[in-house]
Amino acid sequence: MTDPRTATDPQLKAALQAWYCATADRNKAFEDAMQIRAALRDTTSHRAFGWASLTCGRIAAHRHQVELAEVSLAEALGRLQLARDEYGEAMARSHLAIPHITRRDLDRALELASNHLSLTIQFSDYDKRLLHNNLAECHWARDEPFDAAMHLVKAYEMVSNTDDFATRSAIMINLGAVLLILEEWDLSLAASMEASRLLSAHPHDH
Repeated sequence: MTDPRTATDPQLKAALQAWYCATADRNKAFEDAMQIRAALRDTTSHRAFGWASLTCGRIAAHRHQVELAEVSLAEALGRLQLARDEYGEAMARSHLAIPHITRRDLDRALELASNHLSLTIQFSDYDKRLLHNNLAECHWARDEPFDAAMHLVKAYEMVSNTDDFATRSAIMINLGAVLLILEEWDLSLAASMEASRLLSAHPHDH
């Protein structure tokens, strides 16, 4: 399946809107996704329910709400498998890596975060950035800073030409920290200065 933003079903479009708004307004996206999830629990709208649960799980995972993340993402994966939504399945597996990092099950985390690499799906730039970010978190947790840096660079490529300054600065902050561990002093300073520039130039985006 190609970019799911081409969907026309109203329920699925609402679920996808929450997914793609989660970076800009995490709290609203979470509330919207929870409402969609509750409304669709007993219906056959498996894809819409799956993407709503995926949004809930993604946000819960990064809030370190491990049990909620695992339940939501497992529900998402089950429903998306029923809908034969391979794109959504890949995103669900990737995000299941994050609670595994929290539980320090790092081999399983990396396995989940890497699952999409064998697929031929054309992910949107937004979703590619999320996939690379999850892989970076896995490698960082595994004390593999070089690999983490490579995925952060790739994640930045997905947003470098956008006006998503909050995400760009966050990636640069993380990249600067990883480069510092690698003793790449000049590159670390450059990344930190770019993050500072983005923050100061666009203070209302944070």
